[in-house]
Amino acid sequence: MERANVPAAGPAHDAGGLGGHPRGLMTLYFTEMWERFSYYGMRSFLIVFMVTAAAQGGLGFDVKRGTIVYGTYTMAVYLLSIPGGFLADNFLGARRSVLWGGSLIALGHFVLALPSLTGFYAGLGLVVAGTGLLKPNISAMVGGLYAPGDERRDAGFSLFYMGINLGAFIAPLVCGFLAQSDAFKSWLSGHGFDPARSWHWGFAAAGVGMTLGLAQYVLGGRRLAHVGAAPAGGLRPWLTLSLVLAGTAALMGLVLLSDLVGSLAWIRYVYLARPWRPSSGSGSGGTPPASGSPPSSSSSPRQRSSGRSTSRRAPRSRSSANPSPTGACRTAGTSPSSATASRRAPRSRRRTSRRCPPCSSSSWRPCSGGSGCGWGPASRPAS
Repeated sequence: MERANVPAAGPAHDAGGLGGHPRGLMTLYFTEMWERFSYYGMRSFLIVFMVTAAAQGGLGFDVKRGTIVYGTYTMAVYLLSIPGGFLADNFLGARRSVLWGGSLIALGHFVLALPSLTGFYAGLGLVVAGTGLLKPNISAMVGGLYAPGDERRDAGFSLFYMGINLGAFIAPLVCGFLAQSDAFKSWLSGHGFDPARSWHWGFAAAGVGMTLGLAQYVLGGRRLAHVGAAPAGGLRPWLTLSLVLAGTAALMGLVLLSDLVGSLAWIRYVYLARPWRPSSGSGSGGTPPASGSPPSSSSSPRQRSSGRSTSRRAPRSRSSANPSPTGACRTAGTSPSSATASRRAPRSRRRTSRRCPPCSSSSWRPCSGGSGCGWGPASRPAS
């Protein structure tokens, strides 16, 4: 079965859009910008609306209930991206999933604009389902605009994310103003509207934003004709879809139970538990190597445990013992035989010496009186 998010045969190099990018990028840019406008616009006052007294137009929830609803909603928005992506890959195609998802989001916001508790929960459910369809697949379509190896791809995603940030920035200024500002409430009162219903004007504004995004998405659809097509005909993985939906619902149920049942509160912290693993530079006991010492992967456990006796012997391989590109560091005019002799020099001779320029780092022992350098790092015991 053909994968839905793999681009079909389209223009070899579409550079007719902004900055030499594909023309479809700006269509997806504004679709995502308005979707983020609707999402963050409603979220900016959602929990305040729930905990505000009913006399002031809110739902009158206590803080605990409001935060549970808010947390469950925000979790479900991203968790439903799993079945949303599966549906696009195997049933609908990314292009159609974005259209359907955006339509559900807009409908959900308009339902939230109705002053009803049933409409409130129904609206949240529609927004959750729509975001699960739209969010993962619109990003896949951005990637599908570019051929494999196209150097413009990273820059295209950067532009796309600018649309996300722009929508998230504008949304609270518009929707929050309509929902909570005294100026807008005064305007409503002056025109015969109930100022306590200003919250629902904020929800409606979020729906208008998503509707604008859908309108330009449909108008620019010809620019996206070669990406996000539905998969070819054949057997559909209905059983797998059922398992994905059941698993997602089970995970959401567990998280919700962790909020409602005190004895199950530990579930919400399970994701923090993970086995500790030492870093790649740690030793056998988990202690990081000494500062300034070069890595030495060729030494055996016996050599590491022998310590002082090992440092008295010259290395078997100069390249493995000395990571400098020229092998053993030697002063000008020093032959390999003199360098070997310097490594076997008495302790007093090696300690009363200067440093040569290649060995100026503190991780290497000083040069030995003009005849050569010590071969090993300073972290090894001096003989």
